[in-house]
Amino acid sequence: MVAESTASDATSVLSFNQTVFDGYSAELDDDCVAKLIASADVAWVEEDAVVRISGSQTNAPWGLSRLSSTTTLPANSNVNSLTFDYTFNDEAGSGVDVYVIDTGIRVTHQDYQGRAEMIFSLPGLAKTDDNGHGSHVSGTIAGNIFGVAKKASLFGIKVMDADGSGSTSGIIQGIQVAMQAAAQSNRPSVINMSIGGAGSRALDSAATAAVNAGMFVVVAAGNDAVDAGNDSPARAPAAITVGAMNIVDRVSTFSNFGASVDIFAPGEDIISCGITSDTDVASLSGTSMATPHIAGLVALLASQQPDITPAGMSDLIKSLGTSNALRGLPSRDTVNLLAQNLLPDSGLATTSTSLISTTAAVTTKTAENATTTLN
Repeated sequence: MVAESTASDATSVLSFNQTVFDGYSAELDDDCVAKLIASADVAWVEEDAVVRISGSQTNAPWGLSRLSSTTTLPANSNVNSLTFDYTFNDEAGSGVDVYVIDTGIRVTHQDYQGRAEMIFSLPGLAKTDDNGHGSHVSGTIAGNIFGVAKKASLFGIKVMDADGSGSTSGIIQGIQVAMQAAAQSNRPSVINMSIGGAGSRALDSAATAAVNAGMFVVVAAGNDAVDAGNDSPARAPAAITVGAMNIVDRVSTFSNFGASVDIFAPGEDIISCGITSDTDVASLSGTSMATPHIAGLVALLASQQPDITPAGMSDLIKSLGTSNALRGLPSRDTVNLLAQNLLPDSGLATTSTSLISTTAAVTTKTAENATTTLN
């Protein structure tokens, strides 16, 4: 019989008996698989998929729940409630580093579970978060309660002051710090930039350099309700640019839009870490809040596929998104794509193993130093 002769030529054969069904798994070339599919002795042939443990959370903010749901949240859901369900892959960003280029991180906050560290502050800036923006962003990326990737490591790079403003040159220096740290660690690395300003070739080039070095760069679309193609780093093609939506699946009225936006994520009334104490909670809105949902998602996916390229990650994020889920898109050239974290296990399988049933049948010069603000 074809099935038996093929099995005898295969490697890594695992047989099953009639307790479940008559069959086997084996590593086969394409020719063998084709013969098996065509054989009358074989009921079916399917790829041997990778299956992983999933985690779940019942005290999540609404943004996490929407990320792991393919449907709109129930009507009258409360944005201030921490009673939503969130399902995620249990690897949850383990082994992945996320560099938060922002206002710093209150690293002692309990939700980070000791996984946060400040590694750089521009001269003259406090070596902590005296604004709150960076800590909130970090909680959404990798907090134990508030975070998408609950085992990722967070590294604060402070380039913005207590008022939430900074310079293009300062951000570029922050990108350089992240690139140097990532090169030393040799771990999958993500940059989150929930910041933006006027178009800057220098800043776009720095973001692109980080991507070319193998880093995943996630940036905010901006909060001016205009085309993101006019802002940096939002317009940098190599970066993943994120717009904001709300709990009823409407694009936020403040969110920038246009062809530069790659994906939308929860960005209104987002609950995460505050800075008044190590247990403080804050609710903020902005594309700044949408961006860390995607940075966390990138970290989560990178922990499952550590060899994926930045271009491959961008494609994967888009392929997982739910199309036509959003209302109120402000322009026809804006993608209607809502982020989603449910990576099919079969999509992870790269082995040729099959299950067979035999039950018959950077460098830039700038003329001026522009001001950049938080998004």
